[in-house]
Amino acid sequence: MTAAARWFTRAAMVLLAAAAPAAAQSASETGGRLDIGGSVSWTASAPLGSASASLTPNLGQPAYTLFTASAEAGRVFGGDVRVGYRPWPAVAISASTGVAHVPVNVSIAGDAESPANTAFTGEILLQWSLEGRLDCEVRGLRFAHGRARPFVLASAGVIRQWHEDHVTHESGRIYQAGGGIAWTLADRPRSLVSRWSLVAEIRVARITGGYHWGTAARTSPAFGAGVVTAWGRR
Repeated sequence: MTAAARWFTRAAMVLLAAAAPAAAQSASETGGRLDIGGSVSWTASAPLGSASASLTPNLGQPAYTLFTASAEAGRVFGGDVRVGYRPWPAVAISASTGVAHVPVNVSIAGDAESPANTAFTGEILLQWSLEGRLDCEVRGLRFAHGRARPFVLASAGVIRQWHEDHVTHESGRIYQAGGGIAWTLADRPRSLVSRWSLVAEIRVARITGGYHWGTAARTSPAFGAGVVTAWGRR
């Protein structure tokens, strides 16, 4: 088991332990059994690695470095949709899919032909993700007369990143853990759509593989906001 997989497993176990006391609560205290939602997200930049351009030396001579280039995945904006099922009132198991554009920022340093360092956007990746997600409400932390419902989350899945004008692609894995607050906008127990909630969350996202210049694993903070609807009369 990889370090990232162990990290996700521990996070999921903590979430399940936190949700266990709430699993026996009445289903009428939440929305319906089915959750459908969508959100937008922002992920901070992360290093992708570096490489040097060198001249091939003559026999017995050291290599001559022309310049060193380093790359980072810039700030990522994206969106996703998810569908989930609640086996218990405080626990939701979801599948989510999303797309995002990832700018690759390149920096040139130590250029033998120019004393100044330069930076530019090399290309913009198209990223697709598919994740399984576990959300657990922390009922003891509710406030605002129960309208604000804190929760913790963990997810794991795969990503695919297209580059070189979307001709080629690289695949990787993504793991996330964090928490947030769901704020009830409308609660209609006898309606088919029994609850509307505004959701805000903060996560730690770890990506392994995918497009990179040598740094195969990188970790970044991420933020998300969206709307989740609960389906099913209570």
